Amino acid sequence: MEFNNKSVLVVGMARSGVAAAKALCKRGARVTICDKKNEDELKQAVEELKTFAVTICAGYYPAVARDNFELLVASPGVPLDIEPFLKANEQDIEIIGELELAYMIKADSVDIFAVTGTNGKTTTVSLLKDILSAAGKMFRRPGILGFR
Repeated sequence: MEFNNKSVLVVGMARSGVAAAKALCKRGARVTICDKKNEDELKQAVEELKTFAVTICAGYYPAVARDNFELLVASPGVPLDIEPFLKANEQDIEIIGELELAYMIKADSVDIFAVTGTNGKTTTVSLLKDILSAAGKMFRRPGILGFR
């Protein structure tokens, strides 16, 4: 997907939302990021985004309409039944998660293996590491790698 000059709303200003906003900016997107927390509660995130051309909506959600946004990115843990997503669904505006964004922007030479769930992630990742190592695949440390 091409992000150059695309208007994108990132919902959620925790670490991964900030990383997603930065990655989108680096790819030429016009980024707005929002969170229901106010600016005082989001000081670190606001500070991190100062050098990026990002519109910050702290303490409120911006109006979501086709004229404003072409894509919404949902941060993990942000419920999908809040106003920005409901409005996007009503207007058939695409919504993706951060993992899908990571997949879209990764280099073709990079493989992504995602492990989710309540129980057994550590064991599963350890097994996956052993399987990939036995197959001669390079494996970076297990965990979440940030957007670049």
